[in-house]
Amino acid sequence: SEKFDTIGAQPAKAARLLKKVYARIKIEQIDVMKIESKWIEKIATSAYNLHASVLEEHYEKEVLSQLKQKLDAELIGMEHIKEALYDAELIKNARLEDPTKPGKRLLLAGPKGVGKTAIAQAFAKATNKSFHRIVMSAIPAGDARWQVLAEIKEALRKNPFTVFLIDEIEKVHISD
Repeated sequence: SEKFDTIGAQPAKAARLLKKVYARIKIEQIDVMKIESKWIEKIATSAYNLHASVLEEHYEKEVLSQLKQKLDAELIGMEHIKEALYDAELIKNARLEDPTKPGKRLLLAGPKGVGKTAIAQAFAKATNKSFHRIVMSAIPAGDARWQVLAEIKEALRKNPFTVFLIDEIEKVHISD
């Protein structure tokens, strides 16, 4: 639960995972004495919408070794962006940053139509992460910060391995 659930603290994280495991046991009428850790890991990947290979020990090395090729296949040009994404993933995998903080924080700025969304989508696809786009112009007037934080928290609850794109920041409605 510590690896997959980014919301809250223990023991609540473990309790949420155990509830999901227990529900599957009840639904599938499985003999509790025959349950193995692999089966619980399978439920965790399903419950948190993770790619099954996330649990494999060689996963991070494999993703990193294929990242440049996958980004090249998805993005034409933009070599400096692809290199920055690769470097950020390399630093994360080397565990050189604080593990309690998000793995990467990148600012993609530029005029409309230059490919900011395409870059974020390609990175999510290449690293087997989900993609969540928050369109700031669609958030109603008021305190947008709390609405965005709530949306991020909900997306992370569903899948802790998510690439977020906060789009159209210049069009946000700010309350006085």
